[in-house]
Amino acid sequence: MQSSYPRTPSALQINLNFINTVPCALNISFAPQLNLSHEIYPGENYNFVQIPAFNYSVTINPMKDCNLHGIPLQANAFNLYLKEGKAYSILIILDSSTEKLKMFIPEGDDDLEKSKTSNSKLRYLFN
Repeated sequence: MQSSYPRTPSALQINLNFINTVPCALNISFAPQLNLSHEIYPGENYNFVQIPAFNYSVTINPMKDCNLHGIPLQANAFNLYLKEGKAYSILIILDSSTEKLKMFIPEGDDDLEKSKTSNSKLRYLFN
């Protein structure tokens, strides 16, 4: 069980958990600050663990054949301003009014503390 505990970032690091709620594969990249990118499929998530704490420009790029009502989704860039030593869950959503990709960061950072009672902790994220 202990191996399943999340790794707490140091004072100069952050953890980012990206959750793809869009019905197509997306590529997330941190260029040029970091040479990090990862492809996330619909309904999946990916954790960037213990990365340096900076203000990042994150690009979300839909993979090929990703369209909405016959219109291809466009890449979108976002600036992240996050506190060091914390972990964040980030929902990647499709804004229904603009039909553009957006990132939604729930208020507060993720709780990485171990349960004192050994009971499970559950957090619902929805938009």
